[in-house]
Amino acid sequence: MNIKENLTMLMDFYELTMSNGYFEHNLKDKKVCFDMFFRKIPDGGGFAIMAGVEQLIDYIKNLSFSYGNTPFMEDLNLSLENGTLTALIGENGSGKSTFLKLITGTESPTAGNVILDGKDIRKTPAADRAKRLSYFPQSRPIPDMSALETAVMGRYPYTRGKFRTPKEDICIAEKAMERMGISHFSERNMQTLSFGERQKVYLAMLLAQDAPNCLFDEPTNFMDISAKFSMLETLLSMKAAGKCILCVLHDISLAMQYADRLIVMKNGSVFADGTPDALFENGAVANAFGVCIERYGKTFAVLPKRELSIK
Repeated sequence: MNIKENLTMLMDFYELTMSNGYFEHNLKDKKVCFDMFFRKIPDGGGFAIMAGVEQLIDYIKNLSFSYGNTPFMEDLNLSLENGTLTALIGENGSGKSTFLKLITGTESPTAGNVILDGKDIRKTPAADRAKRLSYFPQSRPIPDMSALETAVMGRYPYTRGKFRTPKEDICIAEKAMERMGISHFSERNMQTLSFGERQKVYLAMLLAQDAPNCLFDEPTNFMDISAKFSMLETLLSMKAAGKCILCVLHDISLAMQYADRLIVMKNGSVFADGTPDALFENGAVANAFGVCIERYGKTFAVLPKRELSIK
């Protein structure tokens, strides 16, 4: 059985095998569990694709979040525009990843709303969410399936409940892999790929999902510098296509170079919000991180405040 026949069988059995968040199917005599790709949405019912979850995020209104009885975020307000790349930066534990999870609906706020297409995102059916918002998490289990089978998972919101051969969806996934330059290992098992190669497959899956809002949680982590540039150039091309990009980045200099807007998080709050130029001029980024930032043309260098004692 060739890979496209496997995919046809895989897609046809989604509805028959769905139970309590697990998708199980014997593919090439291997058991594949799809719980790694799907997660129950609190208070919303249904499921959302982790590799991808949910038109334009209208606004985030009075959003608050607590860890148990301990308040962490209070009254966050934010709106995002299409055709922009916004970088979410801040020190470890500042609330960046939690903020993304609140937007996707994988965490429930203690107060406030995320409004998508005029509706509270938690009241939006999961499949509709996944057509509007995609999510690239920091990490995920490595699936025991081919690269192409993984990429085609991004098409699930469009094929769910349709008992037909998903030729068009396979073609979309193939084109996404071609765009990422990874067509040559489409039949390789994900567990045989390097970390950087898997990241490209996951990005192809997100491209195949084709949602207008795209959230990325540290997509350049553990990548060499050329791969980081390649990832961010792909995000720029998505922005140019009109998508709304919100991306958590740890590399301050890359965030300031590539983003149209910076949101600086500190202790669960928005410490500063503006263009890289504006936050460079007023020193907000430097103050938030306790560093010095120097500018050389269109690039920024992040330096320690103290002099380095290099011998």
